[in-house]
Amino acid sequence: MPRTKVSFMTALVLVFLFLQPLAAQDEFDVETVSVDPERMIKYLDAEGEKVSREAWERINTREKLESARDSIHREFLFMIGLDPLPARTPLEMTHVRTVERKEYTIEVLHYQSLPGFYVTANLYKPKKGKGPFPAVVWGPGHSNDSSGAKALRQNYAIPWVRDGYICMVVDPIQVAEVFGVHRGTSSWRLYDWYARGYTPIGIEVWNAMRAVDYLQSRSDVDGTRLTINGVSGGGHLSWMAGAADPRFTVVQPVAGTSDIQTHVSHDLQNDACDCAYFINTYRHDWPTLAALIAPRPLLMHNSTEDGYYPQVGYLNVLERAKEIYGWFGVAEKTDMFEVPGRHGYTGPQREKAVEWSDRWLKGKEANVKERPFEKVPHEELAALGGQFGDHPENINSRIQELLVPEAVLEVYASRHLVFPRGRGSTIWDAKLMKRFRRSAMFLGRTLDDMRLYDVLCAVDQVASDPSFNGHELTVVGRGVSGLLGVYAALLDSRITRVILHSPPLTHKDGPVFLNILRYTDVPQALAMLAPRE
Repeated sequence: MPRTKVSFMTALVLVFLFLQPLAAQDEFDVETVSVDPERMIKYLDAEGEKVSREAWERINTREKLESARDSIHREFLFMIGLDPLPARTPLEMTHVRTVERKEYTIEVLHYQSLPGFYVTANLYKPKKGKGPFPAVVWGPGHSNDSSGAKALRQNYAIPWVRDGYICMVVDPIQVAEVFGVHRGTSSWRLYDWYARGYTPIGIEVWNAMRAVDYLQSRSDVDGTRLTINGVSGGGHLSWMAGAADPRFTVVQPVAGTSDIQTHVSHDLQNDACDCAYFINTYRHDWPTLAALIAPRPLLMHNSTEDGYYPQVGYLNVLERAKEIYGWFGVAEKTDMFEVPGRHGYTGPQREKAVEWSDRWLKGKEANVKERPFEKVPHEELAALGGQFGDHPENINSRIQELLVPEAVLEVYASRHLVFPRGRGSTIWDAKLMKRFRRSAMFLGRTLDDMRLYDVLCAVDQVASDPSFNGHELTVVGRGVSGLLGVYAALLDSRITRVILHSPPLTHKDGPVFLNILRYTDVPQALAMLAPRE
C-alpha cells in the first residue's frame, strides 16, 4: 500500500509530538482508499505472480533442486503440519467384515492414524493371482455418503483390482463415517487455523502415510510398487502425499492442479476446500511439488472445462514438470491426460490411470477397459456403522487443535489515524474478506500481516517527518488493531509506547499471522515489549 497522509480514529492512532500536517502524496479519499477492493485485488495478483516466479527461480536447474531438495521437503512438511512427523503409534487395525465378489474381495477396515483418530477404509483384493500385488491408495474426494465417500465411489477401485492391484480407498475426514472438519476457513471462518499452521490436508496425508505403513506390513502387497491416486480432494491428497512420502512410486492427481498465480488471479479459493492448500509460509508452488516427486512417475489428469481448475493453471504446472523431468533424463515419466468436460473423473481417465501404473510398476503397456460390476450396498461398506453409527470415543472433530501443537507458554508477571487495508469509512463485505484472507495464505501471507505492513509504513512516515522530535511515538489501537501496534513496536524500535483498548487475549481471536500459535501468543508478545511502556 502507498505511504501517504491519513487522518483520525477508526482503527489505530499514532500519537506523536508535532502538529504540522503531512504533505499529501496522492490524490485520493483517505477514508476510502484503504477499502478499495480493486487495489487489493491488483496487489494480490502481483504477489501471486511473484510467488510463482520466485518459487520457480529457487529450483529452476537440476543443481539448485538437488541442493535444496531436503530443505524444501522439510519446509513442505512444516506447511502441512507434519514437521515433526507425529509418532507412528500402533494402528489398531480392525477388520470388520469381508464382502465377497466373483473377481475380488472387499475388506471393510478402520484404523487409528493417531491414538483416537479413526480412519475408515475399504481394501479391494483380487482373487486371481498369488501376489504380492502392487497397491494403490485411493482418495475419493468430497463424495458425501452416510457410509463414507468410499461407499459412493466403488467404481474408482474396480479397474485397479481387476487389473491385479490391491486398492485401499480411504475416507477423507469430512465425508467419512466419523466427522472431522475440512472447510474451516472456507465455510466456518476458522481463520485461527492459519495462526495454528493447520490445514486439513495434513491429517489426510498422514492418514495416507499410515495406510502405506499398513500395506507394507501385508505379505500380499509389494511395498515397493505403490501408487497414490485420487480425484478433487483426492487429487490434492495425491499431490501432497506424493510430495511428502517417497514410498509412493507413482503419483496421479486428478482434478486438483493449478499454480499459485492462477489460484490468486482466478480467485479459485472461492470454491476450494481448505484441503486444497498447504499453509504457504515458505512460498512454494505446485511445480515445487512436482520437483519433490521427480523423478518418480507423475501423471496429471485434467478436464478442459473444470471450473475449479482452469486450463491455464494446470498447463503452467505441466510445462514446469516437463522441464524438471527433462533434467533427470526421464521426460517420459511425466505427462498429462486431458479430457473434455467438467470437474470429475471419467471412465477414460480411470482406464488411463491403471495403464500408467502398469507401465511403470509392471513394465507392460496395458489396454484397460472398464466394464459393469455388481455394486455393494453402501451400508455393507461402512466400518463403524456409518455417519449415524455408535462411534467409539474419538478425537476426529478436534484434530485441528491437536495435530499441530501450540507453543507451551510461560506466564509473565505485564495524532495520526491509520486505516489498514480493509478498514475505513466502510469495511469489506464478508465475501471480499474471505477471498482476501484465503488468497493471502497462498502467498505465504495473511491479511493481518499486510495490515501490519500498512501500520509500519505509517510509523515510518511519522518518524521520518522533520517535525518529529525523535523521542516519543505512541501507538494506540482498539481490539485486534491494537495488537497490530504491538507487533509494529516489536519490529520498529522507534515506537516508544503502546496503548491497547480491549485487546484479544489470544491469537485465536486475531490478529492472524501464519503459524504464530506454534511459537507464541499475545501475553508473550506483550512481554517482549519490555522495557518499553
